[in-house]
Amino acid sequence: MEFRKYDKLNCTLFDLISGDLEPKQTMALGFLLAKSEVALTRFLKLIKCHIKYDKVIVDCEAQRKQINNNDRIDILLRFYLQNKPQKALIVEAKSARANISAQLAATQATKYIDGFYQLADFASNIEAISLTREVKSITQSISISWSEIITTLSDVSSRDELIKDFINFFLNIKGSMKYYDEEILSIPANDTYDAIMKSGIYECPNDYKSRKRSLFITFRAKQGRMDYLYKLKDVVELDVNDITAINVVNNSLPGFTSRLSTYKQIVESKKSKTVHGKKRVYILDMDHPIKMPIPIRPIENNASPAYYTFQEFFGTVNSNIGCIIVQKDIIIDGDAVQIMTNGKKTYILKDNNGNELMKFSRSEKYSPLNKSIEYDIHVSGTNRNVQLKKIHLKYLDNKWVEFFCF
Repeated sequence: MEFRKYDKLNCTLFDLISGDLEPKQTMALGFLLAKSEVALTRFLKLIKCHIKYDKVIVDCEAQRKQINNNDRIDILLRFYLQNKPQKALIVEAKSARANISAQLAATQATKYIDGFYQLADFASNIEAISLTREVKSITQSISISWSEIITTLSDVSSRDELIKDFINFFLNIKGSMKYYDEEILSIPANDTYDAIMKSGIYECPNDYKSRKRSLFITFRAKQGRMDYLYKLKDVVELDVNDITAINVVNNSLPGFTSRLSTYKQIVESKKSKTVHGKKRVYILDMDHPIKMPIPIRPIENNASPAYYTFQEFFGTVNSNIGCIIVQKDIIIDGDAVQIMTNGKKTYILKDNNGNELMKFSRSEKYSPLNKSIEYDIHVSGTNRNVQLKKIHLKYLDNKWVEFFCF
């Protein structure tokens, strides 16, 4: 027999609740934990919960009162041994699409510990768990991420078909559980570059604008040069002077305490200021870096983080300085060139006879580009990090190729 929904082949039970809304995601996870002992065991291992039980009740959207529009627990797990209550877990899950603070989720979860009749028999044996897209906090509650859920389940997916179905369902939620939004996050790190390279730690303020998820992270040194890509072992939010919180991370990632201390010492010695307060800490996988075959540079090494695709990072040298140049200013679509200026530079398009065709300001297009003609885009305006003189355009192998001249 074969089950289909809207003519889709190979449908599973999860297609009945498919969708990218938060309740759909938590219901799918709750159902999996209730029906798969393998998944439940891995979940408990992930949150480091050691408990003996012979019965578990999983509630999704457990209500404080039997009326509409009152407080609800996303996922409630109640464990029993010989019909005696052993432990209850409250999971406050935020959408895998949303960059919501784990601290916010944790605060919400702890509010549910009191006042739910379902928890009356569990007394102090109740733990709150925040489940968010990526960044975790060191809080009184347990903090985990959706990517950790997927990773830990992937390790045992061959042992349970239901886990395979759940992972497939989750990874195909529109716009949510791709492991990354864009493949590479590039961060300017001139003053802290040495500290990052020697410690494998990068930090920024907790309240700093949330980074999009990326598969790799890289750091720009002087002149914006990028030589290595690093995977992330974890991202946590904590007070970098809170010894208890640091030890919590060190328990799961041995060596973190030493690495953070190294980072702080180097930064403080170079910048003559103390690294303190609540931070978002990126823990890099320094054991498996990817070395770029050719150095990479952006057009400008400005103060802003930037996101790139692998396609923009790997290729042949396209500059006169022996580097691949990555940029977001120029878009060539068919026979039209569009330049997105930022007000710091002026771009002037000229043909191979030196005739000025267009001066670009803000965001404008020029069309049509003639495939039999080579063009130069002259750049005026200075930048202390990069002195770009012109961009040469040539049509080769059925596409427009950009060559950067400094």
